[in-house]
Amino acid sequence: MRTFCDFLNKRMEDNIFRCEDESIQPEVDIIRAIVEARQLKHITKNSYLAFCIFVMVLFLMNTSIALAAVNFLDDNPNYPATYYHANYREYIDLSSCAWDDTLDDYDVYSAGYIAYTFSPEGESRRYLTRSFRQVKNGSEPPQFYNANTQEWITIPVYDRSEIQHYKQAKGYLGYIEHYHAYAYFMFKAVYKETRGVEYPDNLEGEIP
Repeated sequence: MRTFCDFLNKRMEDNIFRCEDESIQPEVDIIRAIVEARQLKHITKNSYLAFCIFVMVLFLMNTSIALAAVNFLDDNPNYPATYYHANYREYIDLSSCAWDDTLDDYDVYSAGYIAYTFSPEGESRRYLTRSFRQVKNGSEPPQFYNANTQEWITIPVYDRSEIQHYKQAKGYLGYIEHYHAYAYFMFKAVYKETRGVEYPDNLEGEIP
């Protein structure tokens, strides 16, 4: 009969799953510490409450540090994250952002970015480029160029209420894997860097 340990050991062979498991170990350690503390018979209710507050403060501090590490590549503000999921992240190179308004029909944008992948065996970094375009009057959604298919792909219109509905229906993991606007958030970063203003949409400042 297959046990949970058998299932877990099998899943741990997957690098992405193993990275995700390792990433939540601080939270697991906090939960374990709270449970163990509660089992101590001599601990008072007030002491237990103080201990819970203490470990939660530590958790929030660790979370803030972890988020800061994700938001920028090597803590460099010139390389903010525009997409991240599991062991893969994209960091745009703000110094490379360009805007070409010389064409008749389209404004064309481009930027370099670091495609960053990590695993227990190490990390890899590739410097790639991505191009975008949008009709001059902004009446149509922006597009990004897919180098694999050599075609321009229209980026869906993202609305905050629509995103929240999708998260509720599919869960956050479903949103990240199937809906998350990895190209759109990079386009917004290029637009802001080259034009000096936020791209007008209904996301109310939401970032990846």
